[in-house]
Amino acid sequence: MGFGNQRGPRSRPLVARRGEILWCDRQPRRGYEQGEVRPVIIVSADAYNETRSPLVAIVPLTRAVAKNPLHVALCVDETGLEAASTALIDHARFVDRSRLRPEAAGTLIRTAQARVDRNLARVLVWRREGRKQHAQFFRGRAAQGRAAK
Repeated sequence: MGFGNQRGPRSRPLVARRGEILWCDRQPRRGYEQGEVRPVIIVSADAYNETRSPLVAIVPLTRAVAKNPLHVALCVDETGLEAASTALIDHARFVDRSRLRPEAAGTLIRTAQARVDRNLARVLVWRREGRKQHAQFFRGRAAQGRAAK
């Protein structure tokens, strides 16, 4: 088994670009996952996206207001979409490229991509800050959430 679409004729997978917003068919869904066809941000590195891997990393978008400190609010000017959106960082995952529609729905501007990257780094502990700083971030945000109630 190598990389490539096992369901149909072998062809080069869709090459998505980091920061692009594409439409993705997220069915079937389970539990709290986002479902249906919705816009997603491509977050995997372009070097990875250019490989023959059938997968690509995405963060789904919703029109709902951010409910979690990891969510990133995005305005129309930052995405090119028709409505303001929220990036659901805690729903990031890899999907098969066959779920993606090839036409772009929008593109993140650089500052918006940086905010998405920052919160991905926090949840996945990608930075050198270490676990202590990340734990402090989450504890501080949880305390803010409790105080607001």
